[in-house]
Amino acid sequence: MVKDIHIQKVDLRVPLNMYEKIEILAEKTNQPFTPKTKNTDNPKRAVTPIILKLVELGLGVIEEDSSKLIEDLVTPEKDNSETIENRIFERLEKRLDSKLDELIGDKLGLFETRLKEITEAQLTADTPEVKEDLSELPENKESAIEVINEDVSAAKDAKTFEDTVKKIKRLNSQGLNYSQIAKKLTEGNYPTKQGSYKWSGNQVKRILVKP
Repeated sequence: MVKDIHIQKVDLRVPLNMYEKIEILAEKTNQPFTPKTKNTDNPKRAVTPIILKLVELGLGVIEEDSSKLIEDLVTPEKDNSETIENRIFERLEKRLDSKLDELIGDKLGLFETRLKEITEAQLTADTPEVKEDLSELPENKESAIEVINEDVSAAKDAKTFEDTVKKIKRLNSQGLNYSQIAKKLTEGNYPTKQGSYKWSGNQVKRILVKP
């Protein structure tokens, strides 16, 4: 394999105390697991993307306000590399956390908006529009009684499945085929065993040839 002379190696060595924090960030940001080299029940997250992001953010911080950064991180009393590393890492970690919160907030906002749309659509579908024709309302008590009597008569005229079976046998004795009987039953509002009023020739056949 020919080596690309334009690719430079990046030194990713990190102090141990910072590496532990980077591992936590790698888990928080759901980085992929590193390829397994041994059988283990505790695979590690890939930390390289986090380290490179920290380098990128660190350079960005320095470019944005290098004088203020140096003033914040270095003091006459605590001018040592460990303190500087800890403060830089603390600042970058806060930036990453705020970015994660922003992304999660955006996702939650989209989810809540979508949920609201679905809920409103369901409420609209479940609430039928009521249109009342006042012309059909009874004008007095006598007409109201007539309406009630009509409802009672309709209830008495309601057919049962036993009525349907009798009707099928009667029509069959008249020489009608299955399809013709089904048509008669549908037109006469005879109920099926399941409570439907739509009949087919096969339904009639099952009743007539029932052992």
